[in-house]
Amino acid sequence: MSFLIVERVGKRYGTVTALDGIDLAVTAGSRTAVVGPSGSGKTTLLRLIAGFETPDAGRLVLDGRVLADGASAVPAHRRDIGIVAQDGALFPHLTVADNIGFGLDRRQDGYETGVLALMDSVELGRSMAARRPHEISGGQQQRVALARALARKPKLMLLDEPFSALDAGLRDAMRKAVAGALSGAGITSLLVTHDQVEALSFADQVAVLQEGRLAQVGTPRQLYLAPKDAQTALFLGDAMLLAADLGDGWVDCAFGRLAAETGGRRGPGEIMLRPDQVRLTSAPSPSPSGDASSYGTVTDVEFGGAICTVAVSLLNGSAHPLPLLVRCPSTDLPLVGSRVQVTILGQPHVFAPQP
Repeated sequence: MSFLIVERVGKRYGTVTALDGIDLAVTAGSRTAVVGPSGSGKTTLLRLIAGFETPDAGRLVLDGRVLADGASAVPAHRRDIGIVAQDGALFPHLTVADNIGFGLDRRQDGYETGVLALMDSVELGRSMAARRPHEISGGQQQRVALARALARKPKLMLLDEPFSALDAGLRDAMRKAVAGALSGAGITSLLVTHDQVEALSFADQVAVLQEGRLAQVGTPRQLYLAPKDAQTALFLGDAMLLAADLGDGWVDCAFGRLAAETGGRRGPGEIMLRPDQVRLTSAPSPSPSGDASSYGTVTDVEFGGAICTVAVSLLNGSAHPLPLLVRCPSTDLPLVGSRVQVTILGQPHVFAPQP
């Protein structure tokens, strides 16, 4: 049963439509990520759920309670919803412990013990309890903000791009820590982000917004491997989009004939391959009996540490060889100018025809 229901929600600002007919269901205890480019309506959706804005149309229901039905809405402070903002929004004059316990009754038995337990839950050292926000790092500040939000035991936690100001290594660690803390507390959460890697790694369910409309909802694996359209495919990561002739269980494309689920379709179509589906092996020269489209020449190598990017031009007889970007481990990088054999792993995704 759905814990949070967003039903036909719409929001306009003057002549601009921020959200148009959004339908989204979130199950209890799960983590959902809403992802999309700037201006797609992510923040507007979060503000409507939090109660900072009122929808022009549609309903919002949390745990069976109607939060908003058109212009009628429950005030934000009565929604049992916690929120962690991008900058943490800590009180600079209060200590870490006082920030976490803000809004709680200090006279309540176990107050201090509860604050320390919250620090433990977000992996924040107890020695920091007496420090002030300017005396701790950005990642630690975000942990304080999360602990403060958890202290109120909300039914739903909203995360508004909380990791975007952190460096890459710290961002990954914080994402894992926050996911663990929320799961440990059994709190349903909704993350708003423009970072597709963040969305795919954090969430059980991902919702893609494009220009105020919900383009696709599904598990991270479903959306990455079987996006609805080319725009969604490219937003969720690097992709190779190729024209193809569709047959019964196969496609003919620049790589030759590949097995594929075509759904009984025949004729022209478009397919997608992710860079990690392509493997390169050294090949001094194509076999006389081989398909030339299975071979290519390395035109560029971009070193990126553990995983590097290799650009390959296919030898398919075309006057304009097809450019191809492939991910390769740094321990097995081909040289620029070398000839390689191209092997496709798994099957390409065949896009459904657009109406």
